Amino acid sequence: MDVISLKINNITKLIFFVVSVFVLQGCFSTQSYPHKARAGDTISLSVGASDDMTLTNTSVLYYPTLTPNQPIDLTTEVKSIFNLYPDSTSYAWTDDSATTTHGAYSTIIIIDLPTTLAAGDGVIKIQTTASYHTQLLPNDIEIAFEVLPGVGAPNPLLYHQSGGNSVADINRLAPQPRVKVSQTQGQTQWPEYAAAEVVIFAPSREKVVYTAVSDDDLRVVSESSIKAQRPHHTVDWQRNGDTITAYLVNSTGKMRYTDIDLSILLSKDINEFHDVPSLTSIRYFDLDGNEVAGPLPTVTLLN
Repeated sequence: MDVISLKINNITKLIFFVVSVFVLQGCFSTQSYPHKARAGDTISLSVGASDDMTLTNTSVLYYPTLTPNQPIDLTTEVKSIFNLYPDSTSYAWTDDSATTTHGAYSTIIIIDLPTTLAAGDGVIKIQTTASYHTQLLPNDIEIAFEVLPGVGAPNPLLYHQSGGNSVADINRLAPQPRVKVSQTQGQTQWPEYAAAEVVIFAPSREKVVYTAVSDDDLRVVSESSIKAQRPHHTVDWQRNGDTITAYLVNSTGKMRYTDIDLSILLSKDINEFHDVPSLTSIRYFDLDGNEVAGPLPTVTLLN
């Protein structure tokens, strides 16, 4: 195969992989990208939509067809785990038919394959204790993969900027330490709401001199506003010391209890959350402004 044909083939496979990720949001790809590679090359896996998959709660094993009882542990070869989002003007973003319980993203695992892998086909399996909004977990789902003859090399992920080429720090794509506020799925007894007020205690500080984190370095990200850009859904927040109050409003009264899905984070790595966060209070309201009953979300510090 000539160089131009090879490039076209690789582009075609990449387009197929990306389309598969976003047409089947929250589902698991049954092939790696690329689905064939040499020992030493870099591959990626799409493993559904996880809230908190990390390098510490996930393992990756390769089962060669010829020796299925002797899996090869690829966990130490994992380069990064991050969530991949589509363009915000795409149907994959705005159509919530596949994202009613999670945001419009898929969790991606990047792996630099060891150079010692023998040529042949097999399957890759994931084991994780990460949280998923659905009951379908990636554990033991078979991801087809074939090791080609020869030895490759990891993709350095070079990019050009003024002054020359640089190596991309792919781990900057990974979720940073954050306070996660979320709901337990499957609570069918709760109605829809017009608004909610969530008050969270989330103590933070600068790491070295322990000074207070500035307002400019604090962020509150609402996964519910990302969740297919829920129509008429707005989120605002304010801070009083270590207490964060978030206001979620839906002018049509169509906010679901699962829309209480927030992340409180710090924009610079010189800052840290230094104590256990907690839920101070939560209030739900109907379209007439009356306070109504609703479930209590969980609050977790994810590192």
